[in-house]
Amino acid sequence: MREALITHRTTLLLSMAVAVLVFFLNRNATSELGIFGGHHIPYARALTGDFDRSVISYPMWGYPLVIAVFGTGIWLKLLQLVISFAAFLWIYREWIGYSQKTIVRIGVLILFAWIWFATASVYWPAAIAIPIWWISVTLHRRLTTIKPSTRTALLTGIAAGIVANFRSDFLLLTLFVFTAATLAGLINSPKKESLDKIKSLAIVFAVTLLTLLPWGIYNQINGEGFRLTSSNGGGVATISLGQLPGNSWGITPRDEFLVRYMESNSNETAS
Repeated sequence: MREALITHRTTLLLSMAVAVLVFFLNRNATSELGIFGGHHIPYARALTGDFDRSVISYPMWGYPLVIAVFGTGIWLKLLQLVISFAAFLWIYREWIGYSQKTIVRIGVLILFAWIWFATASVYWPAAIAIPIWWISVTLHRRLTTIKPSTRTALLTGIAAGIVANFRSDFLLLTLFVFTAATLAGLINSPKKESLDKIKSLAIVFAVTLLTLLPWGIYNQINGEGFRLTSSNGGGVATISLGQLPGNSWGITPRDEFLVRYMESNSNETAS
């Protein structure tokens, strides 16, 4: 008992130290600031009625809603720190914390924590989306490895749905990961347990889609048409071609390329 207490205390202190240090070192990070200032802040103003935004369907409204409530300063960063820190501790405990090898626990904690908190310290939707997505993955792991539960399935779907309201690319990723994990969990499972796992997966997907309904209705009301994702999918697919070596189109996998392309091929600019 005493050893477990010391282990948890060490985990807490090390995690807190890494989190605070990374957030401090990354306090002046400029990554994603262009999209933050050019899209998320104006969208937040539009949601509060202070700004007339012509494009409603991009970006997803999750992060702008948070900005509308917490602003763009220290409170937003503190929110990201608290969410990432709380999620990290719980996820670490669920996946690694019960390992009998101290060197594994501490090593993974230190190495993984740097990346985790660096991601959470930037002004972008993934700072909140990634910790919550891992919460949904961890909850789903319980469904496939411990015991299917309607309550756990509902919580998993809610978490996955919240994430999809921040970044729509997580929607397909979640559907793929959860389906693959469920299918793997069906191997050598009794028939009743397999049916329970499939039922839980259906609940997860249904709840995830239900949490996106307000976004779809909001777009419909504002003349963008009913959609459960953001409208930049074509643009993402285009600049993704820039990752192909020696691509003949001269595409670079950066948002700036898409903006220049749209400006040179249309009378409208990307907004």
